[in-house]
Amino acid sequence: MPAWLTNTLPTVLICLALAVVVFLILRSMIRKRKNGGSGCGCGCENCAAKSACHPKK
Repeated sequence: MPAWLTNTLPTVLICLALAVVVFLILRSMIRKRKNGGSGCGCGCENCAAKSACHPKK
C-alpha cells in the first residue's frame, strides 16, 4: 500500500463508520415520521408542542 493510504486508513474508516451511523439514524427518524410517529421519542398526550407535531386536519 502507498504510505499515504496506510497513514490515513484509520481516519477514513472512522469517517465511514460515522457516516453509516448518521445515515441509519436519519433513516430511522424519517421512517418513524412517515408512520405517524413523533420525532422526540416521548408520548404526545401532555406535550406542549403537540400541535406543532400533529396539526389538526
